[in-house]
Amino acid sequence: MKRILLSGLLLGLALPLLAQETGDIFSDSSLRKWEDGPLTLKEFSYRTGGSSDKAMMLSYGIRWMDEKHKFGNTTFNYPVFFTYMNPYASWIKPEYRNEEYLQYVQTYFDYVELCKRRAQKEVLRQGNQSINYTVNFHMEVADGFYETLEEETLGGTDTAAVRICHERIAAELAAEENDAFVPDFKINPKGSGMGMHIGLGSELHRGNMGIYMPPLVGLEFGFDFFFNRWTIYWDGLLAFGGDLKRDLYYYPRTWQAGESMKGGNINISAGFSAFDSQWWKVTPLAGIGVDFIDYPKSAARDEKTEIASFRALAGVNVDYKFSRIVEKNGLAESAVRFRLYGAVNSYPALIGTSWSLNFSVGVNWLGWLIK
Repeated sequence: MKRILLSGLLLGLALPLLAQETGDIFSDSSLRKWEDGPLTLKEFSYRTGGSSDKAMMLSYGIRWMDEKHKFGNTTFNYPVFFTYMNPYASWIKPEYRNEEYLQYVQTYFDYVELCKRRAQKEVLRQGNQSINYTVNFHMEVADGFYETLEEETLGGTDTAAVRICHERIAAELAAEENDAFVPDFKINPKGSGMGMHIGLGSELHRGNMGIYMPPLVGLEFGFDFFFNRWTIYWDGLLAFGGDLKRDLYYYPRTWQAGESMKGGNINISAGFSAFDSQWWKVTPLAGIGVDFIDYPKSAARDEKTEIASFRALAGVNVDYKFSRIVEKNGLAESAVRFRLYGAVNSYPALIGTSWSLNFSVGVNWLGWLIK
């Protein structure tokens, strides 16, 4: 039995808890961001346009990087978008290189910034939405606007029309201010995930078995499997105890008082989250398992004896969350877990049915994939 428990623990330590998705990193210093201020003619002086029949070329795009904001025990990683242009791939032909035509180019660049803000808002409000899809959609909208702007301003040559378009886009930018990040602590998130815990556990036998057995204390560990507010727990206890309180006959021999005892249990249970907040989670649970007791080898015995019993259990988990990390579509939590449950143990070949009180405290790690 103990070999099975140890194998399960080693397997769980090798499993990753959460696959994290990383965003595009804004690291190219040659790119110029919209936030750096209005465009200047110098930024279009690196190329002339050559034999192109176009008056200008604006190389632009939208990128993002992850930023961290911490609120109490919760760290939020969320994408922040940037509108950029590449001066080394952009140009204005010399005959158009004046302030009036620059305002035409600036108007188009401002509209790209407007599209970026709308994309940012969508991602912040719908954290599970694909960033690439959102950015590509709004980039297509920006591309389509260029044709409209070109028609309305006669390719930028109608300065009065350019001024009207510029003022209209400026007003839309003012109305579409960058959304401030609003934390969503995702109480009872919908999704699935898994976790593991390890700590110190104990079992105090009561009733008939309590007459003989000392308290057991040892390593308690297990794994959690989540789906929405439901959790399946698989856990075990490998424990050592004090001396057997009195002689206990177990066919075909008598266990001697004063011998040091070992034992433990392995359980599977289901729980439903009754309370889940930023800091605390309370989960009543019920399940079944197997309880086992080892009568070890000694100088007078060549082999140990192990007895096992079926058990039914019910209790509660209380998690104190000391760290939470919220990603675009995932949530990782670390918590101190307190577990208290009672179990009815049946030893039909020994002394019949007894019960035990079980308590543990440990550290729990889990990862959610949020829908």
